[in-house]
Amino acid sequence: MAKNKVIEIPPGDTELEKIILGSLILDSNLIHEWIQELKPNLFFNRECQGVCKVLIQLYKDLEGIDLVTVVHKSRTM
Repeated sequence: MAKNKVIEIPPGDTELEKIILGSLILDSNLIHEWIQELKPNLFFNRECQGVCKVLIQLYKDLEGIDLVTVVHKSRTM
């Protein structure tokens, strides 16, 4: 008799993650309010984790945050 394996999948809502990151990109003033709480491991989706890392790095580098800089930085990281 084969044993059934239970696979635990952490909860995640990719659409919500994208909305949060998109809001931070569209309104870069929001990042000042949320930078202390913003951590890549808060996101389930790996692509969203990557975008989060880019946003944090741009903030640390004192660069402007918009769609163009996020795309450019993501290609160089």
